[in-house]
Amino acid sequence: MDGYKILLIDDNSRLRDELKELFSHDKNVSFYCCRTGEEAMAFFAEHSPDYAIVDMMMPGMDGAELITQCREKNLAVSTRFVGLSPLASEEVVKMTQKLGLAYFIAMPTTPEKIFKTMMRLIHVNGDAKSADVQPVMLEKPRDLEQERIVTNYLHLLGVPPHISGYRYLKAAIEYSIEHSGNRLSVTLDVYPAVAALCDSTAKRVERNIRTALDRAWFIGDIEMQHKLFGYTVNDNKGRPTNKECIAMLADRTMMRLKYR
Repeated sequence: MDGYKILLIDDNSRLRDELKELFSHDKNVSFYCCRTGEEAMAFFAEHSPDYAIVDMMMPGMDGAELITQCREKNLAVSTRFVGLSPLASEEVVKMTQKLGLAYFIAMPTTPEKIFKTMMRLIHVNGDAKSADVQPVMLEKPRDLEQERIVTNYLHLLGVPPHISGYRYLKAAIEYSIEHSGNRLSVTLDVYPAVAALCDSTAKRVERNIRTALDRAWFIGDIEMQHKLFGYTVNDNKGRPTNKECIAMLADRTMMRLKYR
C-alpha cells in the first residue's frame, strides 16, 4: 500500500492529539490537523489528502459549508471526506449523501474507534483514490435507533437539550451501553471517558450531569419520572443519583433494542 495522507478537521484539541498519536504508529500514513474550516481551506489550496475527517458541527464554517466550498473551488478533488457528527438522523444521512461523503461516523465515539474505521476504509479502498461518491455508512447499524431511544428518554425526563449536562448525560448512557459487558465505575470509567469524548474534565462532566438532572426534576413531568425510575424517586431522596440515572436509562435502552 502506498503512503496515505489523512487530514483531521476538528476543534476538539484532545481528539486531535489522541488521533495524531494513534496514526503516528503507522508508517504508511501521514496525519495532519486543522482546527477550523478556514484553516482546512488554506490546507486544501496546497494539498490534496487522500482522506479528510470532518467535524460536521464545527463553529464558524461547518463541515457542510467546507465541503461545498471545496467542490465550488475545485479543491480536494481526489479527497474522500468522512463526516463526524453527534446527529445521526435520517436527514443527516441524506445530507451527507448529497455532499458525497465516503463515510459517516456517529459521535460520540472513541479515538480508537475512529482510527480503526479509517484503517478499514484505507484497506477496503486499496489504491483507488477517486473522489467518486460512495454509499454513506453508519459506524453501527443500530446507532440511529439507539440514539433515538436515548434522546427520547432524555426528552421525557425533561432534561433541557441546550445545556452541557444533556450532552454529557447522553454520552455517558451511550458509553455505558457500548461497554455493558464490563463492570464500570461511573467515577473511574464513565466520567473520564465522556470527558475525553467531549473535550472536558471528569469533574465538569459529573457536575453538569447533576445540574441537568436537578433541572429536569424541577421542570419535568414528575409522573413520567416516577414511571421510569419508580423506587429511586421519593420525597426524601428527590431525584435518582447520576449513577442510577445512567444505569437505568442504559438498561432500558438495551432492553428496547433487544425486544423491538
